Amino acid sequence: MMSTSIQEKNIFSILTEPNANSNNIDLADKYYIVPRDIDESMKIAIKKPVDGIILLIGIDSPLFDVVLMRESLENDYNIVVIFSSKTAVKICTNKFLTKEFFKYFNIKIPNYFIFQNNALNNCKPQYNN
Repeated sequence: MMSTSIQEKNIFSILTEPNANSNNIDLADKYYIVPRDIDESMKIAIKKPVDGIILLIGIDSPLFDVVLMRESLENDYNIVVIFSSKTAVKICTNKFLTKEFFKYFNIKIPNYFIFQNNALNNCKPQYNN
């Protein structure tokens, strides 16, 4: 299977990045150095305008904000955003929900304990049965 670059498909890429020394800024046709929040990236997407957004963000704290941004861009501006769903973000940012998800799909997980009232003598072991 032959690989085709986005430039060969006449796709213009824009990158927003908070780190001016990042080694990925030369991968896009144009880049913007922005604060580490989603507001500036959203403003750029609306202003240009863009046809789609691929979000590559890997830290938990802004993930729910990104979900809200995605909903706004898709509903209000008809911009396609490739990012995890609200349900996926909720599961992936909560260890207990992640374990429950794995158990539901019979994915093996290590034994763990649920601590109640922050007391070790009240812990209830959970097993992978």
